[in-house]
Amino acid sequence: MAVERTSDAITSDSEGRKLTFSVRGVLHDTSLKYLGLSLLLAYHYVLWFAPSSFYGTELLNTEITDAWLVSLCVTSMTMLITALIVKRKRHLSDSQGLSVGATLGVAFCTLMLQYLPGLPSEEIIICSLSAMAGCFEGLMITLWGECLTRMNAKFSMPHLGLVFGFTLLISVGTATVLPDMLVRPLTTVLVLASGALLVFFDSSEDKKYPTLLPKKTVHSATVNTLIVCAIGFLTGASTYYLAAIIPWETLPLEQSSFAIGIICMSIVLVAASLATKALKQEHGIFKMFPWLLVLTIVAFCIFIADDVLNLPAFLIGLVVASILEIALISYFGTLVQRGFLSPAFSFALSIGSVRLGIAAGNALAVFYEKSNLAYDSIVIYTSLIFICLMAAMLIPISKRESFIINLISAPASPAEVDVVCNQIIEEFGLSEREGEILKLVARGNTAANIANKLVISPPHGKHPHPSYL
Repeated sequence: MAVERTSDAITSDSEGRKLTFSVRGVLHDTSLKYLGLSLLLAYHYVLWFAPSSFYGTELLNTEITDAWLVSLCVTSMTMLITALIVKRKRHLSDSQGLSVGATLGVAFCTLMLQYLPGLPSEEIIICSLSAMAGCFEGLMITLWGECLTRMNAKFSMPHLGLVFGFTLLISVGTATVLPDMLVRPLTTVLVLASGALLVFFDSSEDKKYPTLLPKKTVHSATVNTLIVCAIGFLTGASTYYLAAIIPWETLPLEQSSFAIGIICMSIVLVAASLATKALKQEHGIFKMFPWLLVLTIVAFCIFIADDVLNLPAFLIGLVVASILEIALISYFGTLVQRGFLSPAFSFALSIGSVRLGIAAGNALAVFYEKSNLAYDSIVIYTSLIFICLMAAMLIPISKRESFIINLISAPASPAEVDVVCNQIIEEFGLSEREGEILKLVARGNTAANIANKLVISPPHGKHPHPSYL
């Protein structure tokens, strides 16, 4: 009997492992690999845009607005500082148990943050909780970036955009129609579900990352990277200045307009992702960069033109900023797979540039509302300045559009391979023979071919493939 029970236990354990590997394989090999990151990003929108997200407090209450600005800044700075600490050779996921700790930290701080505003409290406590939640959120985003990189995610818009668009649509749509008492638990569920998937994948993935290119090669793309980050920052600042400066009392749905704007954004994102997939333009989203700037200019123009057009201006602003954030994740994620950036720097630059811009633009609008300046005049003048900045950014982005696309999609030419090999030889001080072998390996020669060309013997008993070199 004992033998039979042991046998049954072994069989059951074996079947359980097969099921686990099967589920893991399905998630790993499909677009669903982006579900965990999408849930985490959706958490941010549900928390800060759902009308009944905070107990006994209006969404646009001063305390909540200040807490949101703190969250944006702390999340972005946490990611940037983390990237500077781990640098090129280390990874945040090397820290044991951090995935679980960060998930529980976000969930706990979020629950406290959602229920605390309804109680007698000081604003400093709410902002402190928001800062802690933002710090843990930044760590989770970085961990997801490293996890997806190990899963060989391509970060293409037809996959990332589609999964995130549907996830956001379902999450925010559900939060909009749920009873108030269920919205707050939903926010926590999104975090816990994202964390569970992160732990699930983190325990199964090996620690293989794309090989980083030499520093000189990376420097060649620095100007392009800075321009894209500047676009993210300025677009985030301008769109959320516009969204915040429009009096929400003049919008048809008042505070619910923010949630409706995010729903509209998710629908547009799904449509854009389906279009790029149908047209087989995986990197076509980057051709939209100039058009996103143009749409921002249009939003400011109709805002200035007539108060009746406040709603479309407001919706365009939210849609542009949110789509740009996903486009930048796709762009910088692709640079990771091609060896230009580490995962930590990639997500810090993509999400951080947009969210810092959002914080700056929203803070400027809040400052205007609280100051004794000539409100109407300063709002119009600032809007004109943003229009000029967006128009100015059209010039460098249009000139570099082809370079952006080639950088992330075109295969390396033989000349580029030689340049990279020479940079590796210089950076690591390889000998002449080692450099010669490196160039042959880079051109795809097998070990046997290399041995014949250099008149040397391949290692005995080894498979004739250059991977051992």
